[in-house]
Amino acid sequence: MRLLALLSLFALPLSGCAGLAEALDEAFPTYSGGDVTAVTLLTLPPSKPDGSAWDLSGGADPFVVIRAENGAVLYNGSVVANAVPSQYPLPWAVSGVRVGMEDVMWIEVYDDDVAEDDVVARYRVRLADVSGLVKPATFPLMGPGGQPMAEVDVRWIEAAG
Repeated sequence: MRLLALLSLFALPLSGCAGLAEALDEAFPTYSGGDVTAVTLLTLPPSKPDGSAWDLSGGADPFVVIRAENGAVLYNGSVVANAVPSQYPLPWAVSGVRVGMEDVMWIEVYDDDVAEDDVVARYRVRLADVSGLVKPATFPLMGPGGQPMAEVDVRWIEAAG
């Protein structure tokens, strides 16, 4: 009897297999890329790596830049002047940044200064490296000490076909 039941499983009609394939495609879709929709700065070190203040006023003036691998600016966020810990998290709504799964983008956090902006953090990101996350995904960018410094929100784009 068990053998008969087992054999009947292998005799499923082909239309049933097609339905199973469609269900699997829906449950586990393939993605061609994603739209970056937000970058949120969760925290910022209280001072520069050398221990000096970010600015003469004390607080950093952070902003976010997203670049393509070739250096082209894809997004340039506005400056938040004299950010203090009580203001965090600091969100930047991003639009118009679509990247493929294998494309490299750089997400950079700067402190705005008069002479030259200080680099706070620079992250190299490939969506293929974070594609195993739940869709839509928010993935962390780690800061000093292994703590999340920022988060990136991505709306995934399903591959055609």
